[in-house]
Amino acid sequence: MAAQRMRVSFFLVTIMLTQLIAPLASSNSSQPGIIIDTDAELDILSQLGINPTKSYAEGWYNAEEGVGTIGLLYRDATVTAVEDWSERANENFLSGYYILTHTYPVPT
Repeated sequence: MAAQRMRVSFFLVTIMLTQLIAPLASSNSSQPGIIIDTDAELDILSQLGINPTKSYAEGWYNAEEGVGTIGLLYRDATVTAVEDWSERANENFLSGYYILTHTYPVPT
């Protein structure tokens, strides 16, 4: 009887530890690298306190890994798909100013 209780206790502790380790083991490290590619003078802008934030939410990643690009004045911002938003931006909801895009159906 004591051996059975010990096995049950060990099993329950193993389940609890698995719950702690699972998020770390399944973390997705497939985030694209952020590349700052701009025509703006970053040195002059940094003197004014304007710096790229290197944020996925602001489109600072490779255009091939997004669903499109938006041509801004000094750079092209990568469009993030709605399905990928929480994964890329680490946000569950939108707060602030964002550009929402959609595609039009092609008439046939």
